[in-house]
This record gives sequence, C-alpha cells and structure tokens, in this order.
Amino acid sequence: MQKAKGEITFEGKGHKTVDVQSIKERFASLNVKVEWKRFDEINKLRNDLEHYYTSESPDAVREIVAKSFLLIRDFLSEHLQEDPQEILGNDCWTTLLDVSDVYSAEEQACKASINAVDWKYHSVEIALKNLRCNQCYSSLIQAPHSDDVYPMIDLHCKSCGEDFSFYDVVEQCIDDSLAGEAIRNLMDGGESPFDSCQECGKTTFIYEEECCVACEYEMEYIECETCGDPLSLEDQCNEGKCSYCQYRWEKVMAE
Repeated sequence: MQKAKGEITFEGKGHKTVDVQSIKERFASLNVKVEWKRFDEINKLRNDLEHYYTSESPDAVREIVAKSFLLIRDFLSEHLQEDPQEILGNDCWTTLLDVSDVYSAEEQACKASINAVDWKYHSVEIALKNLRCNQCYSSLIQAPHSDDVYPMIDLHCKSCGEDFSFYDVVEQCIDDSLAGEAIRNLMDGGESPFDSCQECGKTTFIYEEECCVACEYEMEYIECETCGDPLSLEDQCNEGKCSYCQYRWEKVMAE
C-alpha cells in the first residue's frame, strides 16, 4: 500500500500495517501520555529530509536525532520505568547525548538572536514560540540582523539554510498562537481575538493590539459614537457606528 505524504507506518506482528493515528489511539486507550507535538515535529522534519533534502544538512539531521532522543528517553523512563542508558547501551547513549548537547547549544543561540530583535507587539512575542521554517518546518530559526525594523525582519533556518522574512510566516505564527483561543471564545458565544485584515488580507488583525501585526493597518473607528461599544473590522464601513446603531440610523432615515 502506498503511503500518503507525511504518514509513518509500522509493520506489526504478522506484517499488519499500523499508522500513526492508530498508535496514538492505542496509547490513549492505555493511558500512555506522549508529547505528540514533538513527535509530529520529528515526523515533519523526517519527511522533508526524505523528500526534499537528499543532500542532507547536518543541522537538519541533528535536530531530528536530538528531538527523537528526548522522546525516546522520556518514553523509556516515564512509561516503561527503564533506564535509557542501560536499554540503549553506552555507545548509543553517549552519541545521543553529544548530538543533543550540540542541538541545545544551537537552539539557545537561535533563541538569543530572536530575543535581540524588537518585535514591537506583545502578541507577536508570544506567537514566536510557533516560529518555524516555511520550507522544512524546523524551529532552529536565527534572526541574523538585530537592527531589522519590524515587520520586515530577516530570518535564517539553521537546519535547511532557507532565508526568508518574518512577514512570510507571521500569519501562520498568529494562527498557531490564537486559533485555540478563537475556537474556545466562539464556543462560549464570544469573539475571536484576531481577524482578517482589510488592508493586506492576512488573518493577522489582533483586536488586543488594535491593528494588523503584518501590515500595521489600524482601525479608524474604535468605539461606536452612539452607544460606546467596541467596533469590529466589519463596522469600519459604518463611519463610527456599530452594526446595530447603523441599522437603527438607517431605519430612522428611511421613515
């Protein structure tokens, strides 16, 4: 059977194919907790390496090995109550430790370069935890120029070598950061914390910031001039009125 892109399968006993989703469901039924976000990152990196980077970047391989090491170590110690060093053997354990140390040093250097940049908006600083390369999805992202002016901040992937701008990935960062809150708010009858910008079209208009964090478009009208309620992006065409007050005004004018 041909595998879909991004799918890992395992040959179980009797050559039965087991996909990742089945394993996740099986682990859940056994109350085995795994950091699936880290696993999914490893899976994504593995697939990008296999399908796109045949001349492997040492940093890309190092990242996969380092993240795999953390996953294997936690699983052996927390769920199987086994000593990882004893199970894997001294040679393998030492190699994994060395790779993990190198990766950790690279990761810290990348974070230091990111922290040196003026990101201007609090919501953007929070969203940076979701910053990934737009080619290989690696989190080893460097900001080589600390004096870049937001939002045109140059970025460099230390795994695949891709150069790109924060403007290219800001929409994905914001969505990853706020989508969960948006869903919870809507289920509770509230409003989404972000919306599509009328100026650039990206879903990066954040109400808390009162602007779009991609193109920095700002609403001309913040509160309804009639009732004082906060205005949405859709209300901007009403020239200072919320949709309800606009409706009432149009009704009066029609009489």
